[in-house]
Amino acid sequence: MVKNVIFLVKQILKSGFTILVTLFVLHLIWNSTADTEKVNKRDMHKPISMAVTETVTFESVTTTEDAFTTEKTTEKVTYTKYQTFKYIHLPLKICELDGGQFDPFLLIVVKSSALQIGNREAIRSTWAKFNNPNIKLVFLLGYSPLIKQYINMEYNLYKDIVQQNFLDDYFNNTLKTIMGLDWTVTHCPKSKFVFFVDDDYFVNLPKVLNYIDYHVRKQTKHLIAGHKYTGAVPKRKTGSKWYVSWQDYPEKRWPPYLSGGSMIMAMSVAKLLKEQIPYTKPLFIDDVFLGIVAKSLNIELWNERKFSVSFVPDRLGSLFSAHRYGSPKNLISEWKRVRCNHKNLFQKLYGSPDC
Repeated sequence: MVKNVIFLVKQILKSGFTILVTLFVLHLIWNSTADTEKVNKRDMHKPISMAVTETVTFESVTTTEDAFTTEKTTEKVTYTKYQTFKYIHLPLKICELDGGQFDPFLLIVVKSSALQIGNREAIRSTWAKFNNPNIKLVFLLGYSPLIKQYINMEYNLYKDIVQQNFLDDYFNNTLKTIMGLDWTVTHCPKSKFVFFVDDDYFVNLPKVLNYIDYHVRKQTKHLIAGHKYTGAVPKRKTGSKWYVSWQDYPEKRWPPYLSGGSMIMAMSVAKLLKEQIPYTKPLFIDDVFLGIVAKSLNIELWNERKFSVSFVPDRLGSLFSAHRYGSPKNLISEWKRVRCNHKNLFQKLYGSPDC
């Protein structure tokens, strides 16, 4: 059953239909057994840093998500209970602690919307289909009652999903990033580098590895690199999707930060960020949030424009990553084109392309 559904999804992608068609088909498959779970979604216009208590019911288990209360200590304010969320799925055989032979040199952590089934399938069949046991990949998901059954089936087939029980929503991206850091540091502490990337990015992994190798040879300490922003101004108009009040952030400009869509960091940095997060006021803009954490630690952010925030088809052979490839079908076609045009670059990691 599981393989049949996955096969159906892949056929739909190849035929050029959108992910909405995929979801419609899946809805028909499970319509007769759909549950009636309800999730109390927090008000999207309410800043994530305010004290909010929500209750989410998962089958017979009820958890209280009191995620953003504060406690004052004699030294500094602690923003407690970031980790009150429970894991729904944990990957298997990725690192030593979950049954793998060893912790990989490079751990790729893909932040994915639960609904983006097509993106994950396209990634698995393109740039994530590498031949190197020292590289492992997982997907980070929040909870979505709409396709709970499908995610369970997807997990059972691939065992590459990290999922907690917070609602999978844009305004919870910071929670997804925190989950990724927590899982990475806790389960794969011997890995050397972590590559955070969103599911709408084209990734040129050979170029990423060359970049890592360059910094290994230079013995760069505490590397964290990506597309860097400096001098950005918070959105203060209440109608903005990215509105942040002066109470939640009282400065005129954001600190330097890296685009959260694609960035590489040494495990030493991931550990420092994880340790500092409980002492950092929450913010729903995940890349800015990490910039604030990095600033509090005096960690230098490396600017590397080859982690592109736009999609430039003519440069995919030289970029590390590129944002917004379009549909899953477009990722598959662009992947084949770039591999055929740069055979030597991709040969070692992916084998010979079928051109």
